Amino acid sequence: APTAQSVNLMVYGADKGLVSAETMGRDDASGIWSYTGTRAQLDRMFYRFEVSVYYAGTSDIEVFETTDPYSVSLATNGRYSQFADLSDDNL
Repeated sequence: APTAQSVNLMVYGADKGLVSAETMGRDDASGIWSYTGTRAQLDRMFYRFEVSVYYAGTSDIEVFETTDPYSVSLATNGRYSQFADLSDDNL
């Protein structure tokens, strides 16, 4: 979301309870938001993005939570993305 005002990575456990909220940084040259965590911290955890962005429908800044359109793994109901190391022998 290059037009976002701010983005937070919302990390959830297996029970979908919130574990942490991490502030993401924006690269001004590309407009890409990112966060760097460790494999031990994020492997198999679920996540969503909390995005603060201008919404034309209300002509105001709104906060939305969404899954990652580029995620390679989702929760059963698709409401959460999941960190997955595809090179892991268990997968």
